[in-house]
Amino acid sequence: MTAAQVGDMLKTSFEEVDNAVGTDIDAQTRAYADLLAKSLPDIRTQPMSLVNIVEHIIASNLNANESDHETIFLHSFQNCVMDFATKRNGGTVREFLNYWDQKGDKITVPATENSNAINILTIHKSKGLEAECIVIPKASWNIEADARNDNLYWIDAKTWLDEGVRDFLTKEKLGMIDESIVAPIFSVSKKVMRDLAKTSYYSQFTSRRDQDMYIDNINKTYVAFTRPCKELLIFAVKSKVKGRIYDKLASIIPAMVGDGYFRQLSIDEIPLVNPEMPQPQDGTGWYQMGEPYAEHDTVETTINWKPVPLPPYKVSKSVIKVALPENEVSARTEGKRLHAFMSRINYVSDCEQVLSYCLRRGIITDVDTDVWNLNRLRQLCERLGTEAPYCEWFACDNEILNERSMLVWEIDPLTNEKNLVVRRPDRIIRRPDGRVVVVDYKFGKIVEDEHVTQVSNYMNALVDAGESQVEGYLWYVELDEIKQVTL
Repeated sequence: MTAAQVGDMLKTSFEEVDNAVGTDIDAQTRAYADLLAKSLPDIRTQPMSLVNIVEHIIASNLNANESDHETIFLHSFQNCVMDFATKRNGGTVREFLNYWDQKGDKITVPATENSNAINILTIHKSKGLEAECIVIPKASWNIEADARNDNLYWIDAKTWLDEGVRDFLTKEKLGMIDESIVAPIFSVSKKVMRDLAKTSYYSQFTSRRDQDMYIDNINKTYVAFTRPCKELLIFAVKSKVKGRIYDKLASIIPAMVGDGYFRQLSIDEIPLVNPEMPQPQDGTGWYQMGEPYAEHDTVETTINWKPVPLPPYKVSKSVIKVALPENEVSARTEGKRLHAFMSRINYVSDCEQVLSYCLRRGIITDVDTDVWNLNRLRQLCERLGTEAPYCEWFACDNEILNERSMLVWEIDPLTNEKNLVVRRPDRIIRRPDGRVVVVDYKFGKIVEDEHVTQVSNYMNALVDAGESQVEGYLWYVELDEIKQVTL
């Protein structure tokens, strides 16, 4: 979609809204509903997920005849949406818009390593990398360390409490110093450092720091100058501040001209430079070591490349499925998804609403090949209201606690010690007659001893809490079996 098309779409939307402003509330509601209907997928047939909403908006506004050159941008944007949805467990439109406002201007279309482009990196980012040609457009960093050029300087307590330094700072800046409350490290402003540099105390505590900075600057220069494989172009900028790399290059390179290492170039030998520009004086100018790298010197391998045009963006005709953490299809995660579904049902009357929510969120699907699809779960919900003991467990006169944490005593099989741990029973039901029923769902195979022990621990914890009528059940949903647990 081009910028002009986006503008036309926004203009049309604003005009439709403006036309509705002067009408009654019902007319305005219908106008906004029509706008939403154009932008959102049909909730009856598609999940109302972020990815599907974005796909529907693209499909509604895509002009197939003009979209070929925009395909890569649309794909990149959809990849961004899918990555966001995966990391945020689906995400919402509001969350994505907030994310886009904060980081959208930093997201770029990824380029291949072989693309004919210029990569712009800091020296630190380029460490460990290499390229055929490296251009350093502004070599102006410091080589020599000079604290007088820093805006802020950190001093340790031992240096601060040095008698000479303390006397200087006490007299000039701070007043009396209580040594017992001096912090291990604290800052000194640029102005204080400049004043201190005028005294004899400056060098005694800055020499080590300057030496460390000097080594860091040398290392940085080494990294910058050793990235190229073929050619290095350095543009050193003269500065009024002494000790920068320009001063080092200006003192070293001209002196090496006579030894044959460098030769100074005239203006007419320098490409892309105005010939009328005056020749630099005072030892500055253009210097060259070796010969420029020429492409024709390389041995080229002939490859019969066949250009393949990128097809236009194709809107998906089916529902886009995003592999969310709760939407993975495997034996183990299938049980987690069904637990997520069952934990949202308190009463039989909640079934349709929970089915609709889980379908929109991708927790369940309407795909017939899935083990627990929409139709099968709807059949299960019908049984909850008609068959015993389900109709008792999901009756509307119960008090329900789903997936609530509780402290239970468990015996460690290795040490045989009794430990207090946190567990979450699937469903605890308080019946009107005072009975408390513990129901634990199982969606896999029967592991009788382990499962019975688990429910027994839940029941014992409730008895310890003062409940006198406690029942426990294991419900193997996939096997359609119910096993009662007794203490």
